[in-house]
Amino acid sequence: MTDVTDPHLAALIQSAAPEDLIRDHVRQARSALAAGAAAGNRGAVWRPGEPLRLLLAGYNGTGNTGADVRTAEIVRQIRSLLGPDAVAPEILVLNGFLPAELFPGVRQRSMDGYFVPALAGLALDSHGVIGCEGGLFKSNMSGSFCTMVAGAMGMARALDKPACAYGAEAGAMGGGLVPFVREMCDGALVITRNGESSRHLSAVGVESETGADTAWTFDPAPPERAEALLRAAGWDGRAEILGLCPVNPFWWPLTLDLKRVAAAEDPRHYGGGFFHRDDEEARAAFTRYLDGIATAVTALRRETGIFPIIVGMERIDREACAALAERLGSGVPVFVSGSRSPGELVALLRRCGRLVSSRFHAVVTAMPAGVPAVALSMDERLGRLLGEGADGGGRLIATDDPLLAERLLAALRAIPAERDAHAAQARAVTAAAVRTMGAMGIRLLDHLRGHLPDLPVPDRPRRWDTHLPPLPPLIQAILSGDRHEGTGA
Repeated sequence: MTDVTDPHLAALIQSAAPEDLIRDHVRQARSALAAGAAAGNRGAVWRPGEPLRLLLAGYNGTGNTGADVRTAEIVRQIRSLLGPDAVAPEILVLNGFLPAELFPGVRQRSMDGYFVPALAGLALDSHGVIGCEGGLFKSNMSGSFCTMVAGAMGMARALDKPACAYGAEAGAMGGGLVPFVREMCDGALVITRNGESSRHLSAVGVESETGADTAWTFDPAPPERAEALLRAAGWDGRAEILGLCPVNPFWWPLTLDLKRVAAAEDPRHYGGGFFHRDDEEARAAFTRYLDGIATAVTALRRETGIFPIIVGMERIDREACAALAERLGSGVPVFVSGSRSPGELVALLRRCGRLVSSRFHAVVTAMPAGVPAVALSMDERLGRLLGEGADGGGRLIATDDPLLAERLLAALRAIPAERDAHAAQARAVTAAAVRTMGAMGIRLLDHLRGHLPDLPVPDRPRRWDTHLPPLPPLIQAILSGDRHEGTGA
């Protein structure tokens, strides 16, 4: 995104409001696609007998475990819904760090140069778009990312192709994002991952339905693999394991600054034309956050002999993981995305007896194993996941809480006495989410058939339990112990 010979990029460099200008460029591209469609040029149009090419647009290719796992489960569900030979998923890859083992047979699509014309080309070349990012309708980390994925959906709709946001979070959207999202989602199917997100979208005029996240059905590496990694890292096979998933909560949102790209190498360069926040206030807050975690964990180690491990769910968490490890001293192993596979990382999380996480999907993927979590939260996502009782129970702590160390230690101390209740709650949340994911499959098929009435769909009862991907044994066991039967959506 740094070729200044592109007239769009040249204009962005000079713009005082580059993100607004990007949205204008998306609108212009969408209008051009709509005009072409009116003249008979819709690009690739699905025909009976060929596989349906769906473009999955999200935060993939960055080494983010949660994004990759949830998208992989969407792929598995779509293949199960339509038949493995009836669909040809394609995935938008941002930086090239895609775990191939999660996406067998999935074509990778990249965007060279400025993403707006590249997205338009991909919309023309596909039969439909699925927005598969969890934190889609938010801007506290990057408004431009919402612009990109919502823009891809809007371009598909301009071509009268199906478009769906699948299991998305909604929160505060700054600047001009709200009217932009309303425009791009017009005619699309928007399924959120919780009721709070649906209510938020309704309040800003975006129609949606309530669903769930899609990572719940993920099957990680076997427990034996996690135990082998832990023993190689110094675990004695007996001590309780404490998982720690830190981030840098204070270097967001990203800032778009194309002029800065041409300067000397910048340690806060995220990629493309984007930079992390880096000022004295943010650095001081990050230090307090890490110090608070280290203080609580050090005290708990002295009291219990617990064995801490640090798990970096995204490649950019390396700095936070290394800084926390330095504070905790030698002997604390670090496992980070890029060095370990998503399956290994999730297997490690499920082997923990307690978990402290600022990462949403670390909690989601550990929940099926009943791992009790304390959330260090930078926004609303983890609070919504843990439920209304989490804050009162001390399991939801703000990342900038001045009493973080004291509250974290108290929450970790309380877990053993509440372990059975935590496990039961985790199983109930998992079961409810998986049932909802099955209902989402029904709605997705309805949306696809509404645009493509000749699309062949395997004959099956219209029930949530018949619209899921093949489930791993742990999820099957949780559902078999749940009282809800496979009833209609």
